[in-house]
Amino acid sequence: MLAGSAFVAVCAHVVLPLNFTPVPLTLQTFAVLLLGLLLSPRLAAGTLAAYLAEGALDCPCFRPPRDPRRPGAPAGADRRYLLAYPAAAALISILWRRARLSNWGGGFAGAAVSAAAGNVFILGCADCGLPR
Repeated sequence: MLAGSAFVAVCAHVVLPLNFTPVPLTLQTFAVLLLGLLLSPRLAAGTLAAYLAEGALDCPCFRPPRDPRRPGAPAGADRRYLLAYPAAAALISILWRRARLSNWGGGFAGAAVSAAAGNVFILGCADCGLPR
């Protein structure tokens, strides 16, 4: 769990600013999707819950770096994305395990569909109405 939460924290600090939007591209969501594919549902959710707990304890795990185009403004995911991570990782893991047991989804297609469903879940939670 500690290695997984550290992996997400490192990926959260890999930032690519985009010129057409104030929201930069990070590898944080990629790390969530990958952990969902690699870990069991319970371990994936626990790993991301540990990541959120580290951030709640004011560790710099998801404290975003500053955006050079907007001094003083943080760049990074808001908490609606962050709160969706444990459930998304568990969902991806459940879907991937079921796909491997079925006849159609044991390979790349099953992994891609599982990760895409988790990504849709994360993006859906971003618009779910929680306050920023």
